Amino acid sequence: MKVRMVLLLGCLFVHPSLWAQDSAMDAIIQKIETRMAGYEDYDAFTVSVVSSQKTMDGAWNPKKVVVVDKTITQQGEVRREDILRATQTEKGTTRDITEKYREEQRKREEKKNKETEGDDGKNGERGRVSLGEDEMFPFGPNERSQYTFDQLPDTVVSGRLVYVLQTRAKEKSKELYEGNYYVDQETYDVLMVDLRPSKNPKFVRQMRMKMWFGLLSDHYVVERTWMRIYAGFLLKKIRMEVEETYTDYRIPPDAAVDISNASEE
Repeated sequence: MKVRMVLLLGCLFVHPSLWAQDSAMDAIIQKIETRMAGYEDYDAFTVSVVSSQKTMDGAWNPKKVVVVDKTITQQGEVRREDILRATQTEKGTTRDITEKYREEQRKREEKKNKETEGDDGKNGERGRVSLGEDEMFPFGPNERSQYTFDQLPDTVVSGRLVYVLQTRAKEKSKELYEGNYYVDQETYDVLMVDLRPSKNPKFVRQMRMKMWFGLLSDHYVVERTWMRIYAGFLLKKIRMEVEETYTDYRIPPDAAVDISNASEE
């Protein structure tokens, strides 16, 4: 935990109020960690998703918008996307591209499977940036040692009064994300995150993501995501915004993960 110090008359003093701030911050982080440990793990679900993919111009105005209705089914490590409908709007005209999008999705899945076949799946990881639970929620003892934490003024998210915790990576890396966490002051659920990579990946000039979360019984689920990315190489530049909403989660009763057995394997 970052300790704030003041140098006065050649001696090192720590103001008592600053110790109190750090103590309060530690207490909040500990309660978040405890709360997250209490969620019921699951490795299977089905969810309905509406995805909006906007290709932007230099002023971040939409040039082309693709809206996709789909169903995502996750079963362990296996993920399947069923495309229900896809439309594309460009220059004021909207057309149905469902079949075209399904074919593109099929090719993407084939390419992904081929990439992960060799080197025990290592080929599929090259050049990719992943955001796992530990990177997204740095509240465990090992993860939080890589960050400094500050508390910003309280605000309201989804009608709930929240703490706002700001994280900064101590060492900048494309694997470490930093930003703001919005934490329910009563339940200590993280309701929203607003993150950026502490160091942009290669060719990425700007990247920002927001995620909103909710509870389904004791399951912690994603409700909405938003991402903006600006990438470029030589003369080619890409500006995109992608927003997805997740509804109608279906989690089978036998989807709970047996952590004790998983740790033994």
